[in-house]
Amino acid sequence: MEVFFFIVFQLLLEVQSYKAPAVKVSPDVLRESSSVKMICEIPADVTVKQCHFYINREQKNIKYSWKCELDLTDAEVLRWADVKSPASVDITCFYSIHEDGIDKPSSHSPAVTVMVLGSLQKPFIAVSDDDVQISIACEIPLSVKADFTCSLYTEDVLLHRSVSQRIQSGEHYCVFYVSHSDLFTQSVNSRRLSCDYSLNTEPEVRSPRSDTHTIRAVFTPASARPETTRESETSVPHTDHIHSEVSWLTVVLIFTGIGLFVSGLMGFFCLCHFDSSDGVLTEVIYSSCQVETTSLLTSSVCSSKHR
Repeated sequence: MEVFFFIVFQLLLEVQSYKAPAVKVSPDVLRESSSVKMICEIPADVTVKQCHFYINREQKNIKYSWKCELDLTDAEVLRWADVKSPASVDITCFYSIHEDGIDKPSSHSPAVTVMVLGSLQKPFIAVSDDDVQISIACEIPLSVKADFTCSLYTEDVLLHRSVSQRIQSGEHYCVFYVSHSDLFTQSVNSRRLSCDYSLNTEPEVRSPRSDTHTIRAVFTPASARPETTRESETSVPHTDHIHSEVSWLTVVLIFTGIGLFVSGLMGFFCLCHFDSSDGVLTEVIYSSCQVETTSLLTSSVCSSKHR
């Protein structure tokens, strides 16, 4: 029993001493009817019996290769991972050495991701205009571990490019912010917008264009001024004229009041005039007390006769 445990311990030490391989894939993005080459790179000083490939970190359904290479189509990768496109799959490998009649496995390589896209679907475009700037979203109908580059077009002219963002659901989208002056002029008041997305691979993998979205601008001529502005402008001199008439009328009323007050005061003196004879108060009879006013502030004449 002690001998058995010693042998197992020695085997474990030997396994730990074996350097881990590395997985190389080319290309790392598969489209419809394309293939990928997978290589399990081993140390140069190691003679291996065979290499083992497995997928999505599950050590089952292992594929073997004594050359440490695999050539698979996109359909074979999908069947191997038991998924449908689009999908991301992780490839891992290790190798084994046959010594003393025993197959000794190495450490496992880090995983490498392969994307199986199949036929790319066109994105969806959504436009929002808040009169300050135009927001354009290019929605990518894929849930794979990748970064995409989106392109925005007006008619067939490239307008902007942007790197995608990924949300919790796994889907991707790109957002563009465009000013009205970037799209419209006085002679062009409508534009057709579309977008697509691509992966930075060799060769480049690009999706079809989205459906077009037509956006229109509304220009307000500078001569089109509101009626309320014109009314307020014409009402200003009219108000000044009214104020001028009121001021002049006030002056006239003041001077008229002064004239009436002076005339009344002089009449009062005429009525209260009296004469005395022999120390006896005689009745003063006025035949006439005529006030002649030639102007508001001129003299008054009052004549009287005694009986």
